[in-house]
Amino acid sequence: MSLPYDVFICYKRLSAQDFAEATKEILEECHINAFLDTKDIPTKFKGTEEWENVRNSAIVESKVFVLILTSGFEQSKEIKKELDLARKCDDKKFIYFRHKDLEPNKKIVLEDGVLEIGKHQQISFDTINDLVRKVYKNIVEKQKPQSSFPTGRWDPLPVIQFNVTQGLRRALRFPQVGWEAYNKSPYQLRARIAIHPILGGKDLHPLSDNDINGTNPYEVEPYSYIFANGCLTLPEICATRKEEELILEIQATVEDINDPEKGEHKQVPKRLKYIREANVWSYYPQRPEAKNPPLIMKRIEQKHTTGSSLLPDITEITKLKIDNNFLDQLYEEARSKAVNTYDDAKLSYFAIQAFPFEDPPSVAIYFHFYSQWADRICVFQYSDLTSNLKHYTPNKQAADFQRGAFKDLPWKTSPNFLQALSKIYDKIKPLPSVKDTKYHFFKHGSEIYWTIVFEDGVNGNEYWFEWDGHRLDESSIRKTR
Repeated sequence: MSLPYDVFICYKRLSAQDFAEATKEILEECHINAFLDTKDIPTKFKGTEEWENVRNSAIVESKVFVLILTSGFEQSKEIKKELDLARKCDDKKFIYFRHKDLEPNKKIVLEDGVLEIGKHQQISFDTINDLVRKVYKNIVEKQKPQSSFPTGRWDPLPVIQFNVTQGLRRALRFPQVGWEAYNKSPYQLRARIAIHPILGGKDLHPLSDNDINGTNPYEVEPYSYIFANGCLTLPEICATRKEEELILEIQATVEDINDPEKGEHKQVPKRLKYIREANVWSYYPQRPEAKNPPLIMKRIEQKHTTGSSLLPDITEITKLKIDNNFLDQLYEEARSKAVNTYDDAKLSYFAIQAFPFEDPPSVAIYFHFYSQWADRICVFQYSDLTSNLKHYTPNKQAADFQRGAFKDLPWKTSPNFLQALSKIYDKIKPLPSVKDTKYHFFKHGSEIYWTIVFEDGVNGNEYWFEWDGHRLDESSIRKTR
């Protein structure tokens, strides 16, 4: 038997799906059972009376009714039904989260009269990140008895999530590592990050950058980046010495800004192991039970030729099953979500990335939308492994090169982009049929040329080209690296 729901989330799918999902996620990570129709009603009940029964039971049993106010909510028949039932329940607490672009004095016609939202307290929010913080403050901190949140104790434990590049080029002499650190916690934290490169058993800490030496503290909001798209430089010795093994140990120490009595929490260090292959350090998955793991990771040729839905045959890695109609549909889906977050969002970046020799092979399509008003980027990715369009949150601050928007859709102004891809591959093929061989091509709204990059999965070499987006002769394509 499932636990009763503490919170019922009411929202308009077309304009608030992402906001509702983020609300449920933060509540459940804080051990508050929240109901969201798309997550908590079995799909087999769709279109049946049972679907409505499950939804109605959740409304009746929940203590808190959350209404997310976004564009068009007052016209939704389902929202009206949910409000009608909730208002008939005793001791129900209503909380209204209103998107800042929506006027506060909205009215909604219900069975028992007109609900004037403007006469009720509303909590204004801007972005998904902003909503998460305010849900935590106004529900999590108040929903449970104070005894559930005793000072001096972490509940739940804070989590700093790290993403680190899995291939380092020794040929650069100063190997650079791309990395990110994300506060995957409901706390406002003061965090210190320390990165320890360990080469041949010797710890090379501290590095030249105090940001990653555990020295400089950084304040970070709940569910936000501490570092995004960061880059650290390893000592030159990591490129010149002959050791076979490199370890990157990442340590995080945090404090709760709002409850310092908890003291410092040290997260279990994350250790990433790399093994030397010619001029590349390649990531080697750790196996704790292996006392003496092999130092050389052999690359295995892929034996199958079956591809993915967008790359049907990996013997022809640039023959993608993508057309304008498919891209138009993905674009419209991504754009509708972007403009529901920022009204002025416009397409600023388009990319396709292929991993033909992964197991299984995959193709990803990216759409970035730039909001001049918020100066932020909404990132969407479609993967043919899941056939889903994912919105990566939180929306990041825009960099200079991301602020230009397309006047027209790039796949329409350059209808021969797939032919150009094949023509460029003809200049360098074949590439080794190994896992790390991949390619991507992209265009920024602020740039004239398309960029195409092929990467050799054995030696790490990259082949960069520019294409003018129009012709397919030799003068339209230029090798840049």
